Amino acid sequence: MGYLMFLAVIVLFFLLLITRTYLQSRREEKEYRDRILYHFGEQPPEKVSAARKQKIADGYKRRNREFYIDDITWKDLQMDEVYDRLAFVETQAGEESLYEILRTPLTDPELLAQRELQIRYFQEHPRERAACQMLFHRLSVKKCSRSLYEQLEQLEKAPEQKAVSEYLAVWLVFFSVIMILWNFPVGICMMVAVCIYNILSYFKRKAAITPYISCFSYLILFVKQAEKFPQLTGPWQGDINKLTNIVNKLQRLKRGAFLLPEGNIRSSSDPFSVLLDYINMLLHMDLLFFYHRKKQILMYKEEAAELIRITGKIEAFIAIVAFRAGNSGNCIPEYQEKGIMAEGLYHPLLKKPVVNDMNTTDCVLITGSNASGKSTFLRTAAINVLLAQTVHTCMAKAFAAPCYRLYTSISISDDLLNGESTYVAEIRALKRIIDAAEVKGTPVIAFTDEILRGTNTVERIAAAAQILKYLKEEGVFCFAATHDVELTVLLQKEYHNYHFVEVVENGEVIFPYQLKEGRVRSRNAIRLLAGMGYDKKITETAEKMASDFLEKGVWSC
Repeated sequence: MGYLMFLAVIVLFFLLLITRTYLQSRREEKEYRDRILYHFGEQPPEKVSAARKQKIADGYKRRNREFYIDDITWKDLQMDEVYDRLAFVETQAGEESLYEILRTPLTDPELLAQRELQIRYFQEHPRERAACQMLFHRLSVKKCSRSLYEQLEQLEKAPEQKAVSEYLAVWLVFFSVIMILWNFPVGICMMVAVCIYNILSYFKRKAAITPYISCFSYLILFVKQAEKFPQLTGPWQGDINKLTNIVNKLQRLKRGAFLLPEGNIRSSSDPFSVLLDYINMLLHMDLLFFYHRKKQILMYKEEAAELIRITGKIEAFIAIVAFRAGNSGNCIPEYQEKGIMAEGLYHPLLKKPVVNDMNTTDCVLITGSNASGKSTFLRTAAINVLLAQTVHTCMAKAFAAPCYRLYTSISISDDLLNGESTYVAEIRALKRIIDAAEVKGTPVIAFTDEILRGTNTVERIAAAAQILKYLKEEGVFCFAATHDVELTVLLQKEYHNYHFVEVVENGEVIFPYQLKEGRVRSRNAIRLLAGMGYDKKITETAEKMASDFLEKGVWSC
């Protein structure tokens, strides 16, 4: 009788814990639902860790063979930080899909128009969007360490193991229970020995397949949640029909999935998961489940990859809608045959950005002093070109451009590990743009800053002038920023001149960061020397030299 009372207390305790966990989970879900319905896009997304982004990038590069934004351009434009601003995603599939979208610009206006219809659907259907987000929120509990696509490939390499040991573990426990009923002292001793053996053998055998179980169980979670997807209509109808067919094919994978702690929408610390962990240690049920289901998942590997792709795309497009909702000063880009038209253009990472306008079909040469805004403007224009062809959202009042292949050479520096100087690194970066220009197809747009800064003035100006001319002749739409005002004269027929200018007030330099047409003519750097008390012989002679050069295009001393 005493044993029964003790057992009843234990059962009641677990029931209370499970009930409390369930009620807490329901309360948290209600709070989350209210937040995504009534405060959508207001809360900034959590940053994806650098290690996680590196894994996403590695997985993306392994499976992508078409044109994508290369590492130099990605780094120049600080796209990891831009990704963080857009990462209103909670699942691993959403993270990977959003990264792929940002790194793979579309070059077909019709595909961009179709993408816009799918994005706009979630703007116009908040209830359906919130229902999808609730499903993704439940999936956010568990994540694999590697790319999901990579894990699917790796499943084929999972070690082949026979389930003899697992069946033996089950029969030993069963036999120990019978022994307890027949001879209690002997049975208890046997049960202790069996438990120790089963637990030790469990950890040894599971260690070899843990990564595969994690991926497998995460996929099962996707199958379970995909069943509950709302019936999205219109532009999403085709994807939802595919999703339904895939889920029907993968239904058999769910049988017995409750045996996997990772295969349940629960945290690893809740009572049910803890209890299940101990049961699996004793009976090896999760190992048995994996061995029996492995062949089935390999049979449907393509369908599983498609399931990840579709669900990831849905969450990534919802993230784009959240980004738009949290940034009121954005626009939907338009397509035009040539050049760039931008009104109220600004950088998405700046807290207090200065907006600028530009409307040109010619290559652009931008001059100005250090910190005047040249590099920031190059990045602003380049990022918006990329955003237009990826998330179809620009940080501007209005933006229009063709579809381009985008390359940059902005923040090139020496590579100590490979023994490359800044100059060598620069010419390698520029050569890849030239090579891209010689490949026919989608036109190239290039952004270069302080071209060939790693060499002397005479050779820099001569080589830079010829490279920029060549790029123009090859049909590259080029934006170049430079300190070398000589280039404004040498390239005045090929490049349209713009400049940034600083203002000196009371000996202090003020940067308005406003883009102006024409060559830079102010010489505030010399005036600042005068304001700091430099001898007039220095400042007046320097002023005359600069004036003579701007008028004649030749230096005099």
